[in-house]
Amino acid sequence: MIKALMLDFGGVYFNDGYHRFISEIAKKHSIPRKKVVKIILDEFVYGTGFVIGTASEEEALTEAFKKLEITEDWRKWHKTILKWYTPRKKLINYAKELRKNIKICMLSDQTQYIIELEEKYRFFKNFDLSIISTQVGVAKPNSKIFNLALHLLEIKPNEVVFVDDNPVNVNAAKKMGIHAFLVGDFERNNFQEFKKLNNSL
Repeated sequence: MIKALMLDFGGVYFNDGYHRFISEIAKKHSIPRKKVVKIILDEFVYGTGFVIGTASEEEALTEAFKKLEITEDWRKWHKTILKWYTPRKKLINYAKELRKNIKICMLSDQTQYIIELEEKYRFFKNFDLSIISTQVGVAKPNSKIFNLALHLLEIKPNEVVFVDDNPVNVNAAKKMGIHAFLVGDFERNNFQEFKKLNNSL
């Protein structure tokens, strides 16, 4: 029986402003998007520890822009990125309905952005538990963050469904015995696959 639903934030609960930022940088400077992803996300957002709270946004983006050989002011992008994070209403409404029967957990690799977005949208109240990478010092796909969620929710891996927009994170969860879906697969046909897992919902 499914006792909890764990949701990523950017790209799942909200549209992901950071991925749009990467696309805009790639387009503006005629750089292949894969290269921008590698440098900004892999090397600096994750590589410097920005996503787990051990480096600042200024440090991560300033150095990333230098490596990309572009002139940009990270502070101007910060405000724009925040605007691009917007609610994905269909999934939000479904999660609210499910919360009548199961626990809803946010499991997200997020930074100060999520605190600023919370001030505007007040979504933390919709979750029984929120685990944010910068607050716990570990990020997906590390098994430690999944184990922390399972421990705090007091459930077993096969009692939870996890939804993310990153295949690496989904595969990591599956290896632990968690029912895991890419967000498109989770939403397909009015959440049909999830409903099959728990016909009572």
